Amino acid sequence: MPFRAIHAQDSTRDYILSNSVSPETTNTWRELGRSGALICPVCKTPMRVITPEDRARHFRHDTRNACPLRDTDSQERRDARMALYEWLVPKFKNYLTIEYWKSDAGLHRQIDLVLHVPELDRTLAFWIHDRQMRKVAEREALPQVLEALGLIPTWVFTASMHRPAETRGVVGLSTTERHFIDKTRYGQEHYYGIGSLHYLSEDTGRIQTYRALSRVGSTGHYEGMLYETPFSDLSLAKHGDLCHPADLEIISSGRRKGPPPSPVSHGLRRGVRLPRSKSRPWTATQRHLGKG
Repeated sequence: MPFRAIHAQDSTRDYILSNSVSPETTNTWRELGRSGALICPVCKTPMRVITPEDRARHFRHDTRNACPLRDTDSQERRDARMALYEWLVPKFKNYLTIEYWKSDAGLHRQIDLVLHVPELDRTLAFWIHDRQMRKVAEREALPQVLEALGLIPTWVFTASMHRPAETRGVVGLSTTERHFIDKTRYGQEHYYGIGSLHYLSEDTGRIQTYRALSRVGSTGHYEGMLYETPFSDLSLAKHGDLCHPADLEIISSGRRKGPPPSPVSHGLRRGVRLPRSKSRPWTATQRHLGKG
């Protein structure tokens, strides 16, 4: 269920069914779809506007075909994609592409968002993970494919993949999450540890980030400095990473942060028990620089 369609007579005209599109505009696009004027940017078949009450508005293929954009998404990933899109579009409307696809690139699905930043002469790719990538070859190939396309990736995980432990700052990581820990130069310059991970909660409109991650024990758990920020307070670093206010404080201080305290000081034991329910909200003091 894609959010993007193009005009059948002019492929440069994009139609993005975001939450900010007015009901009047939506009705206009619905009539365009009924007349066959809107088509899929990938398979070029007609698309219709769909406005369900229990889900986000989207386009639907008018015929059953084997399009790469067809039924490859979970509702969670679609919601996360739209949340990122609506955060970025006010700043980068003319340089942002949602649901980017290149047929001969070796991708197994579309790239969620692609952002070209002219003043930096670089193009960023936002890839949302809502499930494990169980095929090793697929995990290993994805960064290489994006690099071959000239894209700098930012990996974002959905809330359903987030498994925080009872000890603050400790998180259980799947093989996929461990593989995509962000080891950018940005993190190496300002933090110790092996890298960062981002989790997006589309329900709350917030990003949780673990910085300066390091492994604790042999149970698949990692510990880091944990930040949580609403989209309205996030910024975008030059290399494409999601930047929290606490990151800016650390950058301005010129000091590297981490490594996190040792597992012994946290009372962490082998086999940390993961909570069954979502963790409680943090106070402002706890969020600040990841201190609990």
